[in-house]
Amino acid sequence: MSTQLLDTQIVVNGLFHSVKDGLLIYTEHSTDQVFVNNSFCTMFGYTCQLFHDGNHVGVLPPDLLQQVREDIPSLFALPNLAEQKSLVISLTRKNAQNIKVAIEHGVFQGEKDLLHIFILRDITWLALLEKRKNEAERILRHDIKNYASNFEQLAAHIIAKSDNANVTQAAELIKEAGSKLNELLDTDLDNFMLETGKFQLSRSDCNLNKMLSGIAAQYSFSSRSRGIQLSYQHEELNNGYDIYYEGDCLLLERLFQNLIKNAVEASPDGKKVEVAVEEQAGFVLFSVHNMGVIPEEFRSRFMHDHATSKQNGHGLGAYTARLIAEAHGGRIDFESSEESGTTLRVTLPRPHTES
Repeated sequence: MSTQLLDTQIVVNGLFHSVKDGLLIYTEHSTDQVFVNNSFCTMFGYTCQLFHDGNHVGVLPPDLLQQVREDIPSLFALPNLAEQKSLVISLTRKNAQNIKVAIEHGVFQGEKDLLHIFILRDITWLALLEKRKNEAERILRHDIKNYASNFEQLAAHIIAKSDNANVTQAAELIKEAGSKLNELLDTDLDNFMLETGKFQLSRSDCNLNKMLSGIAAQYSFSSRSRGIQLSYQHEELNNGYDIYYEGDCLLLERLFQNLIKNAVEASPDGKKVEVAVEEQAGFVLFSVHNMGVIPEEFRSRFMHDHATSKQNGHGLGAYTARLIAEAHGGRIDFESSEESGTTLRVTLPRPHTES
């Protein structure tokens, strides 16, 4: 008993109309027909005419033919017809409702003509979801900023009322941490921009010694209960205490803070954490060393997103530091062993200036 093969045209038509995305197809020189599938018609609220001569493909209503043929291709600005492009635009349904549509365009070379294929996906609900997510994040960011401001105010009150030097020092650190948290919340999109390579650095002269001294003081105070001694060594320059680097100061402070925090948390109790910065020809070198060791299974992905061996860690500190270093044209290297502990080195090249 022979098996009857499915007709190719039936298979193609079945696939054409069963696809959930809208499809719009026309040839380069056919001016009177634009073919669409059922999903396209539903997306825009139209009842599309159907052929009954075996093709079974939809054809746009005449009043839409000229608009589609003139407007959609122009959106892509296609000097090279073989080029594939995509975009997201707002379009209007028959009932005047606005929808957000993602469009992919491709070209297929047929026997006689170029075939333009457009795939349209209604992403209105995704756009709405993104809007609601952004609104929730805005509210959360606002509330956290309020708490951070409260910390600053309470710390300032303690500083004003206390005669105890240790209490005053701790309150100063709390006040500064609250201030830095507010700064970070104001620039929380930076992480996303760094990941996508779209971040534009705001360069200025950053006093690295002053920056690192403040971070070291903060973590020296918090690590005393574990007997950890945090040592910061700066290079003695002829002009005094300062080493300046032209970079994004807030981002660089995040970089140093992340690495020093990680080093303190990973250090065995009673051991020393050493932080240093120095100028070399054409770049600045920052290093932090502790006697902890990075587990061997994490070393290959240590500087990557969510790589952590901490029980409650997120794996973002070293990853964010790497992104910041790379945004400045630099890099982070590390060495880790049971004998020598762990050393991270950040190399930051001096920005090139035209003579």
